[in-house]
Amino acid sequence: MGSIPGLEAKDKDGKVCIEICLEANYMTCPSTGNAELNPACNCYLANEDGCTIYLKDGTVEKCPRT
Repeated sequence: MGSIPGLEAKDKDGKVCIEICLEANYMTCPSTGNAELNPACNCYLANEDGCTIYLKDGTVEKCPRT
């Protein structure tokens, strides 16, 4: 099965994930003391585990800590 360029991404462990870009205002991550950062498209593309993505609709997406 083929893939369409730009619709798949790999996380840091090489797992393939579909790139769905959430509509987010900002994200926070533990390593930065929870400073407001430019948001990643989704948890798979966040640079670390434990980040939280704050969405434009007021909800949050908590990225799992492994």
